[in-house]
Amino acid sequence: MERVSVDLHYRSPHHMLGDEGFSLVSNDYLANVLAKSVAARVVSPRQCAIMLYMIGRQQESLVGMNQQAIADALSIPRSTVSTELTGLSGLNWVRKVRRGVYQVNPLLAYMGNGNAQRATLADARALALASGFPDEVCVPEMPAPRKKGTTP
Repeated sequence: MERVSVDLHYRSPHHMLGDEGFSLVSNDYLANVLAKSVAARVVSPRQCAIMLYMIGRQQESLVGMNQQAIADALSIPRSTVSTELTGLSGLNWVRKVRRGVYQVNPLLAYMGNGNAQRATLADARALALASGFPDEVCVPEMPAPRKKGTTP
């Protein structure tokens, strides 16, 4: 019989957020959806800012902030936040849960462990929302590349 030994070493929580942990964000979403959508101007810079802000503020995909708080944090008008959140909701990147509570699509970004993420996804799927959230994430159609010498 052979003996096996294991040494366990404590790793401190992610230093950027301390004990709160950190968010996992889909690399595919960041590189192939968000970045390309902004570059192609099919998602506005303000939509991008709101989405990034919400990703950074979410815990287990929920953001407990009203539109005014988001507007104040980003120094933009509340009416702009309202308009841009409607656009982001249409893409299924976020959804309004109730007044002052939004949900970032847990397939795109999630702060919490894998078991909690699976439970959150199961809860969202059980709602059977007409929009198809969370599984039907819209990727805006990219315009054809411009030819050299043309103006936008």
